[in-house]
Amino acid sequence: MNVDNIISQIKQAEEESKEIISKAKKQASSIIEQAYSRDEEIKKEGKDESKQLVADSIDKAKEDSKKEISRLQKDFEKDLENIKGKAKSKQSQAIDKIIKKVLD
Repeated sequence: MNVDNIISQIKQAEEESKEIISKAKKQASSIIEQAYSRDEEIKKEGKDESKQLVADSIDKAKEDSKKEISRLQKDFEKDLENIKGKAKSKQSQAIDKIIKKVLD
């Protein structure tokens, strides 16, 4: 009976081994599935963050451009006023020279 007992224990151990192997395969499959799922989530998050960074960069560039345009407009207007002032001065000088020539 000792041999029958050993054979029974071996069969029981085989069944337990099969169960353990089956559970391990299921856990491994679950872990792999979770890893793929998380990978997709990370990729989506990365794309979303990239899109947001690009949008933020574009908004910042637009804001900076508006500030630069405003600054350049002010500089242009200031330069234009200076040019107009110089032109008036030159015009006055030219008129004075013409009057002086006519009177002389």
